[in-house]
Amino acid sequence: RTQILLFCFSMIVIAAVLGGYSVTSIRHAGDLVARTFDESLMSINYARAAATDFAAMRVASSQRLMTKDPAVRASLDRDIDELAKSLAEDLAIAAERSQSARAMKAAAKVQEAANAWTALHRRARDAASGDAATETGVGHWRIGDVDNYSKIVNQEIELLVNYTAGDGFLFRQ
Repeated sequence: RTQILLFCFSMIVIAAVLGGYSVTSIRHAGDLVARTFDESLMSINYARAAATDFAAMRVASSQRLMTKDPAVRASLDRDIDELAKSLAEDLAIAAERSQSARAMKAAAKVQEAANAWTALHRRARDAASGDAATETGVGHWRIGDVDNYSKIVNQEIELLVNYTAGDGFLFRQ
């Protein structure tokens, strides 16, 4: 009877140790999944959504330059403003869910570049607001500056995506 009792007690101890190990392993796996999916992948998704917002802003800006209808121009200006707000929100979420300081800094740089692009777009829009100004090329240099800042914003967004993806990979490792 003593041997059976000792055997049962040792099996209970083994089961308790394995159960405790299972619980800690499951918690660790849950943390890994949460940090990978809820932080890294969501940060990448929001960074890509910011890229999409900015691409839509560029398209609306180009359409605005090609149209002479004031109502259409006003509608496109509202669209650009809404997209700028959406871009800022997407960048804020991407930075919040990022796992490193460099990704947060990259999100801030994207926002700065996007703000500069928006300011240049508004100046170019205001300079070329009249049909005659557009036809004679007044403000042409500003449009070129807007294009240059577009490249900068796109580069900064790519850095943000790469940083957040790299952070997720490093955490997973």
